[in-house]
Amino acid sequence: MFEKTQKKNFQKMSMAIFHFPKYEQELFYRYWDRLHAYLAQCDSCGYLCGKWKILHVVDKSVNCETHTLFEYWDFYAKNVDEAWDFLDWLA
Repeated sequence: MFEKTQKKNFQKMSMAIFHFPKYEQELFYRYWDRLHAYLAQCDSCGYLCGKWKILHVVDKSVNCETHTLFEYWDFYAKNVDEAWDFLDWLA
């Protein structure tokens, strides 16, 4: 029973990552900090979901200006660790 509840909580938390909000006019570094705080709060659920999925959520959440920066700095050609480090640097 405990395992079933724990699994359900994990699924709920991991799905919440895919709907992690970016507020209008929010600067990227604040969004990135909030995302990291959320991932820390739910222990390792974010990392169990995978960095690629989290990066996909970030990519879908950012504004047009940030997308332009991503394209300019060749973000989409980076591997997962390079992309993660790039976003840490950008924030």
